[in-house]
Amino acid sequence: MRSSSPDVPVATMVKRHEGATYLFAVGMRDGQTRATFTVSGVPSNAMAEALGEGRRLPLREGTFDDDFEPYGVHLYRIRVNRQDSADNNL
Repeated sequence: MRSSSPDVPVATMVKRHEGATYLFAVGMRDGQTRATFTVSGVPSNAMAEALGEGRRLPLREGTFDDDFEPYGVHLYRIRVNRQDSADNNL
């Protein structure tokens, strides 16, 4: 994970459940930033669904970006084949 603003780190936690990867992310400061996330082992057409926000973000070569408001929180779900889920790393 990379934050566009060095003064606004983004903390993350990853969990896997029933063939999906869940990425929890929170901006840790009172400032805006854009975070870049890289997920290995996902299909080329994978999408990160921002849960509760009605948004889907396409992954390109395992990478996607998203904007964070001050202290912003996002929860993403990336669905993969059950057999591939054990091979995914962030």
